[in-house]
Amino acid sequence: MGAEIKGVASGSGGGVQVYTTTHTWGTTASDGYETVTHNLGTKSIVVTIKEISGSGGGTYSDGDNHMDIGQDTYIRPTTTSSFQLGFDNSNGSVQVSEGDEFLITVIGKAD
Repeated sequence: MGAEIKGVASGSGGGVQVYTTTHTWGTTASDGYETVTHNLGTKSIVVTIKEISGSGGGTYSDGDNHMDIGQDTYIRPTTTSSFQLGFDNSNGSVQVSEGDEFLITVIGKAD
């Protein structure tokens, strides 16, 4: 699955766009964070992250989990086109490994 902007919603929230991509952990790592580029033109985003079952060797690789629910997930908008994604593993519950894949959906409205 390639990255793509899915479309623009109209009505009272006109200009809202949805971007989806499959991201492989370890491909853009820096200081424990991955960079995800969405090109939606805003830092005001809503992000959901779902692990793709069987994608890698981490604890969650077979769990098919929504990583943004019940996990310590960090989303740090860095530009109007990208954000950094990280997981807090201080309690040992989140073990993401290089090669794990995630379906990432980003919703935003251009500034």
